Amino acid sequence: MEDISIKQALFDLFSISDQLIHLKMEAQEYWELIDFIKSKDFYSDDNVRYPTLKEVEKLTGLKTYQLRKQIKGLYSLMIEQEGLLNFDKIEYNLHIRIFKKHHYLKLKHLASIPRIGERFEIRFIKAKLDFTVFYVSDISQRLESNKQIVDIFLKAGFNNKYIDLRKDKAEALGEIPFIHRLEDWELQDKLRNRELDTNL
Repeated sequence: MEDISIKQALFDLFSISDQLIHLKMEAQEYWELIDFIKSKDFYSDDNVRYPTLKEVEKLTGLKTYQLRKQIKGLYSLMIEQEGLLNFDKIEYNLHIRIFKKHHYLKLKHLASIPRIGERFEIRFIKAKLDFTVFYVSDISQRLESNKQIVDIFLKAGFNNKYIDLRKDKAEALGEIPFIHRLEDWELQDKLRNRELDTNL
């Protein structure tokens, strides 16, 4: 394996720590390192800071060359051996934005993933946000621990394809600063006021 950042490789292993417990029988030479990585939630717990390599040496009893060899070997095993990683859980997060207000919902299950631009109604949230109709403005997915995490970003109202296209053009040309901080209605006002060229 080519040279890699040992510190970054350790951080990467923290992010998939739940995968490591299944390797203990297959990778006995890495037990000390696996036990340390699993000892705390270094990746997700904001109250647990990342340790330095010197601290890891002290806590594991491994010498510098042993620690570097174990980190590099375990990292190589995880990303190069086929069929080792198993992301068998899925988590859905709704990031709801209505004007300047934001709300976050973590869902246990969602029957299907909506597409960007689709209408998305949430009737049970009206008491809190005084709004029920949204549209999907963006979707992103990532792999962490043993989960596939799907982040669905919702904005109040209905999708306007022209505004989306015009926003992309304005961003590409650098026509206005901080364009992603603008609400759709703010961008529409700028268009109406001819602060931007409305020719596509």
